[in-house]
Amino acid sequence: MMLPPSVIPESLSLRTAKQPYPLHGMGSNQRMRWVLTALAALFLTLAFALSLSGSEKRATGFRDDFDDLANWKPYHFANIEKHSTYTTGTDGETTFLRLESDGSASAIMWKDTFNVYEYPFARWRWKIEKVYEKGDARSKGGDDYPVRVYLIFRKRVLFGLVSLPTSLNYIWANRSYDEKIIPNAFTERSMMVLLQEGGQKAGQWITEEVNIVQDYLRAFGENPPKTATIAIMNDSDNTKESSVSYIDFIEILGK
Repeated sequence: MMLPPSVIPESLSLRTAKQPYPLHGMGSNQRMRWVLTALAALFLTLAFALSLSGSEKRATGFRDDFDDLANWKPYHFANIEKHSTYTTGTDGETTFLRLESDGSASAIMWKDTFNVYEYPFARWRWKIEKVYEKGDARSKGGDDYPVRVYLIFRKRVLFGLVSLPTSLNYIWANRSYDEKIIPNAFTERSMMVLLQEGGQKAGQWITEEVNIVQDYLRAFGENPPKTATIAIMNDSDNTKESSVSYIDFIEILGK
């Protein structure tokens, strides 16, 4: 970080070889006063730099470390009777969300909403044990993922009515694709954003950060509605396989 010239005292600026050393010819009291002045100036400079860095810290709209699931509610799909399970666990002092699916599908949804223009970034850390061998983002029969984070959007239209939802699905894809955003196999109102592909990093914690507004614009060609909520899912109702995945934390951040 470059500090403004006015913050740096002249006595601490770089001196040329032709200039006399500042303590030369001073008595002991004068030298002491110079040293104290220099230290005070250095302290003020450091305090100014710290205040700048503090002001640049992003605001947090929401964060969950999954000590429990009090902030979440279950979401079940019509005609799917077998549901995935969501529990919390610990590893030493770290808590996490455990997602398990066995030929099942259901999600958990955050109980609140947020403004994506005030908090346009989402960040989380996730891990999988394995991908689904028959998983395929392009087919209805393969539309399963060991972990996905939904951003779900609704907007009000005329007379207080609410439009059909659109969503960004941030997925750990089962295989690689040339495209990094793919329409969902069931509906183009849901766009799949591929963050990880394949099982090469299975067993590793991976931290993700996404720009919600930019991703929505890339996916749908327009700016998102301002109100969104979050859902998390591990599903395998189409492939009839099983897997376990984990999320360490999730947070929504300002600019």
